[in-house]
Amino acid sequence: MINFDKIKRIGLGFGFGGAFSKESKYNLHHKKTLKFFCKSKSGNFIDTSISYGNGESEKIIGKLKDSIKKKNFISTKVTAENLKFDRFINSTLKSLENLNLKTIDLIQPHWPNYDVKNDEIIKAFNYLKKNKKVRFFGLSNYDLKDIKYFKKKLKGSFKFIQDEFSIRDRSLENKIKFCEKNNIKIVCYSPFGSGEIVFSNKENEILSPLMKKYNRSKYSITLNYLASKSKNIILIPHTKKILHLKDNLSSLKFKLKPTDIRKLDNCFKPNFVNLKLKQVIYFNKKYKKITCLRDALLNKGNLSPSPKKLSIKIKEGHKLKPIKLKKIKNKFHIKEGRLRYWAHVLAYGWSKKIKMMIA
Repeated sequence: MINFDKIKRIGLGFGFGGAFSKESKYNLHHKKTLKFFCKSKSGNFIDTSISYGNGESEKIIGKLKDSIKKKNFISTKVTAENLKFDRFINSTLKSLENLNLKTIDLIQPHWPNYDVKNDEIIKAFNYLKKNKKVRFFGLSNYDLKDIKYFKKKLKGSFKFIQDEFSIRDRSLENKIKFCEKNNIKIVCYSPFGSGEIVFSNKENEILSPLMKKYNRSKYSITLNYLASKSKNIILIPHTKKILHLKDNLSSLKFKLKPTDIRKLDNCFKPNFVNLKLKQVIYFNKKYKKITCLRDALLNKGNLSPSPKKLSIKIKEGHKLKPIKLKKIKNKFHIKEGRLRYWAHVLAYGWSKKIKMMIA
């Protein structure tokens, strides 16, 4: 098993097809990339979830030799609808079976579910820890208020948070100070925005001379820049191409100068807009769980948590991940965060202006 202090700062996100994919997106290229990562000496943190490919991600990792798995720190997650005591335990036991492990290094709720009390999640983790099924606890996509509560209750067992962190979405930066003070590692997924980031002309103008100066790709420089924000950061870009993986693994083998970091600070700025909720186009033919306010009130999509429950948490001061928008012909469409959108509508009504992010 890998000691906490021996975890390297570049890992592998082994999730393809999204957290809610019901079918496997995995092929031979993914398996080869995983094996290459495990043989490398530059990374040893593997991130997965029982929801990735309907369990296929965990099963592929489970087929690795025991000797290889022992040299890597393996993290998995419990989905939001399975956070109640019995379900949390059963989900973790299923992950142990899929991963072919006796003990999981890190278990995390994948997303908050405020229909389940935090103390019930803590009780489930303590049961699993007592029975040596898990080593550490973490929180994925939770706000700082919850992070402080879990840390107070779990103390030394709570050692990780996980959140999105990229040049487009740096909203987790408000959690860095607390994590550094409390020796909590910050696992950062989608550093390239799930592969969707396209560098602007201005960004390329800044990056091009840096690529020559350090003899690195723009992606390697981007990873190095993100890692510079805290020594506690572990980056977990995912890829199915060994060439890209090699580039990722070499990204922390050099150090950006402070003057270059400041240049990138001025260059990489998230694009936020303040809009009334009624100005956002929420309808999408492919998304049928909630299509109107009535659906949200009744939680037609059986979402966990329900929009109504999440709206209560918003009013209590919980800061959620920003809703992501896509601008098409001067109109703003929801790209990611429909549950959060409806929770804000229920909390404040249609005319409330909130800060949203253009993805």
